[in-house]
Amino acid sequence: MLVLRRENQHFFWDSRQDFSALADVVNEMIDTVEQERISEVRLQVDQKVLEQVKPKHLFYKLLHAIKSLTDYDHSAALLICDEDGGSMEVVAEQVAFQKRKGENVGLALPLDRDTRKLLKSGQPFGFDRQDGAWEQWAGAEAATLVELLDYNPMMATDRFPAAEHSMICVPLVTKDGLIGALKVASIHAGTLREYETDLLSQFLPQASVALQNLKRTESLENQVIAAERKYAMAELARGVAHDVNNALGAVLPLVQQMQTDLEDGFFDESETKEDLQEIEKSLLVCKRIFNGMLHFARNETRNASDVSLALVIESALSIFRQSLERHKVQVIVAVPADLPMIEAVQADIEQLVLNLIGNARDAMEPNDELRIVASAEEQFVVLEVTDTGCGIPPDHLAKIQEPFFTTKADGNGLGLAICRSIVAQLRGQFKIESELGRGTHVTVKLPYRNGG
Repeated sequence: MLVLRRENQHFFWDSRQDFSALADVVNEMIDTVEQERISEVRLQVDQKVLEQVKPKHLFYKLLHAIKSLTDYDHSAALLICDEDGGSMEVVAEQVAFQKRKGENVGLALPLDRDTRKLLKSGQPFGFDRQDGAWEQWAGAEAATLVELLDYNPMMATDRFPAAEHSMICVPLVTKDGLIGALKVASIHAGTLREYETDLLSQFLPQASVALQNLKRTESLENQVIAAERKYAMAELARGVAHDVNNALGAVLPLVQQMQTDLEDGFFDESETKEDLQEIEKSLLVCKRIFNGMLHFARNETRNASDVSLALVIESALSIFRQSLERHKVQVIVAVPADLPMIEAVQADIEQLVLNLIGNARDAMEPNDELRIVASAEEQFVVLEVTDTGCGIPPDHLAKIQEPFFTTKADGNGLGLAICRSIVAQLRGQFKIESELGRGTHVTVKLPYRNGG
């Protein structure tokens, strides 16, 4: 608002026209500033997409961008529809006055047909709480929507010392349909109005497309990882078949000899006891191998959880140990059991470790050494896998992490590319050093949550 006042004098018409022209110039300047702000926010989101960040990091980048546009003082949440559109999940939440992430992440809100239809319209909705009840000031009648989004406590709590009294909801819609919705809330009624909804309506279409593309990329990556996981299972089966065959091959003649001794009446208690101990040892080898492979095969969930690197390494070695011993490879393991937990998909960390150990095994000869060391440093769990095998030629070293590059006759060239992808998704670091004829050293740094 611009106000011009002159004591005890009237303005002439020319002055009024000049003042109106000045107001137009100021309005244009304000519009330019707002467009620059929106463009800057869009650029930041595009940068995150180009960096191929994990969805969670893009979600919170969006919420940070919304804060810079609307300056809400209560909270903002991003909700994404599930595959069948039957519910929306809170995938990110930022509590403004406490400058921290919210605790509603993971909350699933059921979507009925009418509410889903409202959101598919793409129009923004605005509500104010007056005398304990919500009154709508923008969008079509949406009582079911505001009831759905009113999941934070109205009474003050330690978590929310002030309740929501102003709320806007802007659907995230693309030409392919409804992706989800953005909810922004402020403490005082009337704080969020048409100005904020207009800003978000200009910004969110581009954000919706970015989220949709990210979901597609993530889906494709998961399909590739799943395919490589099946290939790795086949490779593991081939790799351990010889060890299982040897173990069972040692059992069979002992059992046959014991049967013959019993039939011929030459039962020797002490000799039978020794034979049973050998049989037990061989069966335990088979059990250890099969348990490790079954654990790896069954862990298909894509939900992130706390992962113990020490347990993953122990499980991987249970599969490979027999073949490493058969190849007379010396294995040295220095992995503390109390390493900080890694927030990741369990199956991804298992696949990473199995690929690294399997590659090292394939590169080694009898009497070579495999060293597996893990430690914790500031913000990272560090895994180092070192072998004294054949090493990698310099001209191959620059290519081995590229998809489909392989030096193995029966390889598919995806193992190390998948390893790099998994580490990149976790915002970690992946480094390979090798010298021909001397061996290879792989270093993986994975961030752990909240300092462990």
